[in-house]
Order: sequence, then structure tokens, then C-alpha cells
Amino acid sequence: MIKFYVSVIIPVAVYFVMSLIEKLAKPLSLRNSITKAGWDLCLLAMGITGGVFVDDAVIGRLSHPTAIVYAILAFLTGLGFATVITHLQSKYKDKELWWVSLLSIFLGIVSISFPAYFILSSCFY
Repeated sequence: MIKFYVSVIIPVAVYFVMSLIEKLAKPLSLRNSITKAGWDLCLLAMGITGGVFVDDAVIGRLSHPTAIVYAILAFLTGLGFATVITHLQSKYKDKELWWVSLLSIFLGIVSISFPAYFILSSCFY
């Protein structure tokens, strides 16, 4: 369980603290902040994926070729979702739409849940 805290909870907590500090320096609207948070979570998920799939417990639980496939899928999910968020930001840059913000944060949470799942599954099995 300590792997989950070190690999996921601490980076996400640090991200939120740094976002609050950034918000003090450069205020954004709530919608823009939520949209930016979704994109940042996708990037964080890609970084966590790199750390997760070098862990022997994760590779041992999955076979080596399977771990590589899951790592590629998790990385591509984060990259794909970040691309969708960027597209939505550029398409609706003049409008602040709640559905864009909510979809962005949802995609960010989903992308970070993939590497988090592999960490948690290696802790309990």
C-alpha cells in the first residue's frame, strides 16, 4: 500500500499544492482551472506509468510481455486524453463551457486511474 501512496497520492497532492500556489500568482477562472487540472492529471498519469511498470511486483504479477502491453496502453490513454483536452481547449477557447471542464477533469481522473489500478493490484495480490 505504501507504493500507492508514494507513486500516486503524493504526486497528486503535490500537484494540487503547486496549483494553488500558481493560482495565487496567476488567477484563472474555476472552469479554466478545472480544465487545466484534467490536462495536468493526464501528464502526471504518463509519468506515473513509467514508474509503475519498472516495479518488479507489477511485472511479476503480470507476465513480462503483458506488462509491456499494459504500460503502452496506459501511456497512450494518457496521451490520447491529453490530446482530446487540448483539442477541446483550442476549439472552445473563447467560451468557458462547464461540460468541457468536467469532461477534462473526468478524462484526467480516468487516465491516472490506470496506473493507480496496477499499483493497488500489485499490493493486494
